[in-house]
Amino acid sequence: MSESWYRLIQVQIDSMLFDSESCDIEFKIKKSNDSSQNSGEIVLWNQGRGTLDAIIKDRPLRIKAGYQGDYGVVFEGYITEKETERDGADVSTIISCSDASRLLYESEEFILNVAAESKLSDAVSEVFSTCSIPTGQIDQSGYRFPQARTFAGTGQKILEELQKIINGSGESYTIYTEGGMGYFVRSDNKTAEVFEINSSTGLLSAEKNESDSSEVDAKIKTLLNWKIRTDSWLRIESPNVNGLFKVLSYTHTLKNETYETEMEVKAA
Repeated sequence: MSESWYRLIQVQIDSMLFDSESCDIEFKIKKSNDSSQNSGEIVLWNQGRGTLDAIIKDRPLRIKAGYQGDYGVVFEGYITEKETERDGADVSTIISCSDASRLLYESEEFILNVAAESKLSDAVSEVFSTCSIPTGQIDQSGYRFPQARTFAGTGQKILEELQKIINGSGESYTIYTEGGMGYFVRSDNKTAEVFEINSSTGLLSAEKNESDSSEVDAKIKTLLNWKIRTDSWLRIESPNVNGLFKVLSYTHTLKNETYETEMEVKAA
């Protein structure tokens, strides 16, 4: 893991590029496969007035993070808010942002009509398309509507109704956004890669969740792993937690010496 100590961080806003070599950057990125809106917060230190004026609401934003020779996009979305704070001689610019899930939550209400015997997976694709979200993966479900239905509301509200229908039919699917795209995947779907999580690959801690009221079986913390996504599969080796697990939510954090990924996972 020696190469993992050479951090690489880039924040792109429109055509402006900030990197860890030219300025101090902090971030916290939170994502999950539930109905909550994915969000992020970035802090840029000591930027000029012209730069600050160019950072405005609704502009596209992309964060890349990782290590020299091994990095990638950890967040892609839009600016939702900006504020500045002074700490002595230093000025921080705090940027709040949301990913493509914002397009679902803030969409205008619309009507979705589905015909009898049409596929629910096609209805999900139509919602993503209506909300201007390209599809990343749509698993074909065997569920077909037994009769014509009409759904109304924001994109997020309609997707939640569709998810209740499919998960109440004996199948289990998750619907989420990742990397600016929409996903409708089987809950037992295993991605092409299973990530090995152990002391040699950056594991920092692994704790079992003793609560019976939560679907979270364990909480895992590693050195920042930019490849982790919602629904990623992990093979964990640790004194407390071992076996195959699925990521339910994750948080990437960069602040001072902290450069970590925290995950809530469920046993396969």
